[in-house]
Amino acid sequence: MIERRGRIRGYLISAISGHGVAESDDDMIALLGEGARLAPFPISQFIPLTSGKLMRKALAEGHRLRKMMNLMALGPYEEPNGVWIPSILY
Repeated sequence: MIERRGRIRGYLISAISGHGVAESDDDMIALLGEGARLAPFPISQFIPLTSGKLMRKALAEGHRLRKMMNLMALGPYEEPNGVWIPSILY
């Protein structure tokens, strides 16, 4: 969880089945970095292909691309507002 001035700005559950949301790309990068630092083993997170700015920032911070995948949904779908990382279970 990232908090600034007494307000929660985002959270991340680090794991292949984890997920997260944040108010900004910088908040999500901070969450990804802290999750990777605390994990006892390498972790994987999904960054949506539509979040090019977030992906470029993550690569610039030293995160690595393991595999390109596309999020697909059946039925009605509304993309969340803000910065988000989906779960594989989504």
